[in-house]
Amino acid sequence: MSRRYLYAIMQEASSPQLEDTKPVSGGEGGIEVIYADGLAVLSSDTSLDEVMATRRNMLTHTRVLEDAMTFGPILPFSFGTVVDNLGSIHDLIAGGKDAFIDDLQMLQGKMEIGLRASWDEQRIFSEIVEEDPDLRALALQVRTRPAAETYQTKIELGQRAEQLMIKKREAEGDALHALASQFALDVRKHTVSADMAVLDAAYLIQQSQETALMAALEAFDGEARGRLTLKIISPAPPYNFVSMNMAHDQLKAA
Repeated sequence: MSRRYLYAIMQEASSPQLEDTKPVSGGEGGIEVIYADGLAVLSSDTSLDEVMATRRNMLTHTRVLEDAMTFGPILPFSFGTVVDNLGSIHDLIAGGKDAFIDDLQMLQGKMEIGLRASWDEQRIFSEIVEEDPDLRALALQVRTRPAAETYQTKIELGQRAEQLMIKKREAEGDALHALASQFALDVRKHTVSADMAVLDAAYLIQQSQETALMAALEAFDGEARGRLTLKIISPAPPYNFVSMNMAHDQLKAA
């Protein structure tokens, strides 16, 4: 049975031309645009019940979304969304048409920007040692006393360093987030888990604000003098502000 792999929903008027864009593996042909009730659904053939989340497939999925965004707002489906046939697409659109149209109108003239920031570990550790007298004293003891005498000191040093690192990370993450948020209509700030991660957030902005936001981030990056590494994804598919979920064989805008 030929199934359909789904990428995104767009406005019919966007008329995306994606003949040269390659589809996710498991199917023949290219990206097809299925028109239904004033909307356009980007899909491709697949013979698979489930598409493997390989790096290649995930990058291909993202590339389709990036190409589609050049034609207008999109509502992106999560990687791996497969329906049984073309008829299922029309049924799914009929079940959520009004919400899809509302969300596409909301995204008109807007874009999502992804921003991640992480520290240079050695430089930050040197900074917190230099800034805190108690930590400097503990570090000096570890360096100048025999290892057998500094076991407990090393524990105290690690605990003190972790406390200061968390406090400093929150302060610098908040400062960067506040800067980017000045340009945003809506924001999604995610919890950072990696030790050296400072910020992981997404910003919904007017497209006209992109240049100003980028200039502000470039200035911030310059002031950080290599202490921070910024990763900016622009534009990003608007996963953080409009999500498409499979539920009871219908797609609903969340």
